[in-house]
Amino acid sequence: MTRLADEAVDKLRASGRDVHLGRRNEVGSAASPGLTQAVRMTVDVHGAPREIGQFQVFIAMRDSHDEHRRAVLHVVLTALPDQFDEVFGEFQRFLSTIRPEAAR
Repeated sequence: MTRLADEAVDKLRASGRDVHLGRRNEVGSAASPGLTQAVRMTVDVHGAPREIGQFQVFIAMRDSHDEHRRAVLHVVLTALPDQFDEVFGEFQRFLSTIRPEAAR
């Protein structure tokens, strides 16, 4: 999971952005691992540099047909720093709705 998170940050850096990785946490359980990370970067908005923040979540889900396979979801919240607190609760509620589809 850490390798995927590193790759996500590397992709942002490869686009020429000034990117800073903040806190990274392992979440979930051995059966259903996950990882979160905070990323701050500067982007060009209408010719002016603006700082934005991202909260990235990586969620591993076991394949319902083959327990040895997993899919990893990468879910991202991007917002201006002064908007982050305002939208973070809704993002958490959205994350709580993500579940694997029942096997058919």
